[in-house]
Amino acid sequence: SYALLSSRGKSHIVNQDRAVFISPFLLEVLLSSSSSSSSSSTTKATTPTSFLSAIFDGHGKLGHTVAQEVVERFPVILAEKLTIALRSPPADGDVDNNTGMKGGNHSIYKSNSEEHENVISIEDYDSTDFAIRKALNETFLEVNDNGTASTFSLGGCTASVSLRWGSKLYMANAGDSQIIIVSSFMPSSSSQLSSSINQQQQRTPE
Repeated sequence: SYALLSSRGKSHIVNQDRAVFISPFLLEVLLSSSSSSSSSSTTKATTPTSFLSAIFDGHGKLGHTVAQEVVERFPVILAEKLTIALRSPPADGDVDNNTGMKGGNHSIYKSNSEEHENVISIEDYDSTDFAIRKALNETFLEVNDNGTASTFSLGGCTASVSLRWGSKLYMANAGDSQIIIVSSFMPSSSSQLSSSINQQQQRTPE
């Protein structure tokens, strides 16, 4: 479940915020990549979880129009890139033109655009981490570079994106918007609940 609360800024006629929550997100791709990576494991696997959550805060005269275009295009472009990257991993020695990865021994990935000097070292991540980080990075760049010129010249938007992929949570942002993670748990006993309440009361100033 999820909830969204947004309000119009005092200096704007319309609310320029846009948000999207998709759950599950590319579940078939997640199940496929999870089964292939854990095929040799003998432990009982649980059903993996996935979701995409994104908030775009528009600014400028046409910020609301920019945010609307981005909220519609971002999930589609990211889904396309993740599907290509994760459905068909490269064989040893072969270079995958879609992911920029070489099977077996991976090198580095550099953006094709000369304007962006992004370098991600595959040695720092496993192949799935690499593919997801690369897909997020490229999606941000593609949405920004290929936006409607007449609209993007009169507005813009920040982006705060969270992608749950199995047991991992990936976050990416552009602009001055921030992501806050809050975790919670259900106490297993009444004594544990009482202890939690007492600790909270001790922290609360009178």
